[in-house]
Amino acid sequence: MKNLSVIAAPVIFALLLGFFFMWEFCRVQVPAGHMAIVTAKTGRPLPAGEILAAPGEKGVRRDPLPEGRHFLNPVNHEWRIVPAVNIPVGKIGVVTSKVGKELPPGEILSADSSGKGIWKDVLGPGAYRLNPEVSPTARSASTPTSWTASARD
Repeated sequence: MKNLSVIAAPVIFALLLGFFFMWEFCRVQVPAGHMAIVTAKTGRPLPAGEILAAPGEKGVRRDPLPEGRHFLNPVNHEWRIVPAVNIPVGKIGVVTSKVGKELPPGEILSADSSGKGIWKDVLGPGAYRLNPEVSPTARSASTPTSWTASARD
């Protein structure tokens, strides 16, 4: 019985220490109406011409984290919480993407959200998780709102 307590006490202590570390240092709490932009500190270098990282690559992650609780190792990741893009009723959002497939010669609008440039489809009222790391966001109160963001949301 004494041998069991000698083994169990350090195991329980290690589990509690691990839980404390995860809860205090690895927890990313994203509030409603916001998103987390994650930057990986480790991984493969980005391919030539890419500005957003896929899983396993070093750099700003392509997809922001949505609202909720997430756990990321602070040794391998940095994050910052930013507001989600909110388009009010009566306005539209025009997205200019800095990532994606190149447009064919002579084209000025991207046929879908997988191409670079101005998307042909506009965004209606609502909240969107568009990665602001691709380009800064520009807003105009008197005209339709314009956002520059990731090709994938």
